[in-house]
Amino acid sequence: MDIQKNQSLLIMREELIKRKRKMERYGKIGVYGMVIGVLPLMKLFSISEVNISVITSPWIWGGLILMAFSYTYNKVYYEKAKERFKALKEELINQIRYDYCLTCEEREKFLKETKEKYDINLYWK
Repeated sequence: MDIQKNQSLLIMREELIKRKRKMERYGKIGVYGMVIGVLPLMKLFSISEVNISVITSPWIWGGLILMAFSYTYNKVYYEKAKERFKALKEELINQIRYDYCLTCEEREKFLKETKEKYDINLYWK
């Protein structure tokens, strides 16, 4: 039972790290879309024949929509997964507390190592 919980914690941590990378990737895609949308504006001010405005540029709006949607979706998913991870981690630590005596120094050392091993904040900026 404990081995399954331990493995599921590791799997959940890996999923959270992948989700963080995906959030960064979608954010970069949105920024690139906005930059591509700004390039026609630069032509607008330098060449008078080009007739493109900020409001009608599909690249700017597409980049903004993609960036906003992907960020909110990934942020909500990350928060839910982080809560599940934290609950499972607390359950595992509580199970360990019952398995070891309350006065043992080894238990405190083990709990500290477990917290460091499964701490999400080490992998999230």
